[in-house]
Amino acid sequence: MSSDSTATAPAATRWPVYGLVLMALMIVSWGMNWPASKFALNEVDPLLQRTIALLAGGTGLLVLARIFGYSLHVPRRELRPLISVTLFHITGWHVASAYGLSMMPAGRASIIANTIPIWVTLLGIWLLREPLTWRRTIGLTLGLGGLALLIGPDIAALGKAPLGALLMIVAAICAGAGTIGMKAYVWQTPLTVLAGWTVLIGGIPIYLAAWLTGAGLTDAAQAAGGISFQAVAGLCYTVVMATIFCHWCWFKIVVLFPAPVAAISMFGVPVVGVLGSAALLGETIGWAEIGALVLVLAGIACVVHAKRAPVVPPPVDG
Repeated sequence: MSSDSTATAPAATRWPVYGLVLMALMIVSWGMNWPASKFALNEVDPLLQRTIALLAGGTGLLVLARIFGYSLHVPRRELRPLISVTLFHITGWHVASAYGLSMMPAGRASIIANTIPIWVTLLGIWLLREPLTWRRTIGLTLGLGGLALLIGPDIAALGKAPLGALLMIVAAICAGAGTIGMKAYVWQTPLTVLAGWTVLIGGIPIYLAAWLTGAGLTDAAQAAGGISFQAVAGLCYTVVMATIFCHWCWFKIVVLFPAPVAAISMFGVPVVGVLGSAALLGETIGWAEIGALVLVLAGIACVVHAKRAPVVPPPVDG
C-alpha cells in the first residue's frame, strides 16, 4: 500500500469527549436564553437588547482573547470570509430573531428558529459535499419529529402571528448559512478572537439601527420608572452566557464536528427553551414536550455516537 493511500485512510476515532461536553453546555445555555431574552424584551426594544448583547459580548470575547495571550489581529486574507460569516451568523440572525421573539411566545419562537439543522444539512450537502449518512438522516428525522410534536398544537396560534414565524425562519436560514461559511474556510485566527470580532462587527448595522430609531425602553418600562430586576438579569444572561460563552462554544463545535452533526445538536436548544420557558414564564408544558425531549436526545445521540476519521487540524485553539 502506498504512503498516499495510508495517509488518506486514517483509523477511525470517537468524537472528543470535551467537544460533547461543550455541546451539552451550549444546548442548555442557549436554550435558557429564550426565556431570559423574553424577560428583557418585555421592557427593552429588540434593537437595544441586541445592541447591548453584541457590543458587550463581542468586547468581552476580545478581552478574554487578550487575557489568554492572543493577538487580536486578523490576517487580511480572512477579512472577506469573516465579514460574510458575520452578516449571516450575527446580523441576520439577531435582527430577525429579536423581532420574531417579540411577536410570539419564547418557547415556540425557539422551536422555529432552531430549524437550523435543516438548512445546514441542505447547504452542507450542496456547498460542502457533506455526506448524508444513514445516522445523520435518522438523527435529522428524529429531531424534526421532536419539533413536530412541539409545534403541532400551536399551528393555529402561529397563524395568528405569521410575521413572527416568518422572521424566525429567516433567522434560522441566516444562522445556517453562517455555519456553512464558518465550516468552509480554514481559519488561522484563534477561535476566541474570531468569535469576538464576528460578534462585534456583526452588531454594527444593529448599533446604527438602534441609534437611528432611538430604540430604548418600552412604554411599560418607562411608565414603571425604569427597568425591572428580571429584565436586567435577562440582559446579563444574554451577554455572558448566550453571547460570550455560547458563541465561543459554537465556533469550537463547528471546528470539531461535521456541519450536519454540529447543526443537529441544535435541536436540543428549543426543547430546553420550551422547558425553561415553562419554568420561568409559566408557558404550557405537557406530554408533547416530554416526547419531544426523548426524540431530540435520541437524534443527537444517533449522530454523535458515530465514529469519525481525523480531519485537518483545526485553527489555533482559543
